[in-house]
Amino acid sequence: MTPEYKTTCEQIDSIIKESGLPEMQKYSLLTTCLSKVAHEYNNSDFATMKVKLALLCKTMLDAVEKAEQLYNKLKK
Repeated sequence: MTPEYKTTCEQIDSIIKESGLPEMQKYSLLTTCLSKVAHEYNNSDFATMKVKLALLCKTMLDAVEKAEQLYNKLKK
């Protein structure tokens, strides 16, 4: 990860934490941002947007699963 990525990530994290929005609205906000990025880079190629967002979602779910496995191992 580049320094720019890390800095931007920290800024976004801070904004979201300080927003006071409830959990589901935070998810909604991030989902809206993801959709905007997909549109920015893929214009109106909805098939490509769907594939890229599906891969992203799969990666997120895989990461949660791995975190759960690690947590359960450390808990034992």
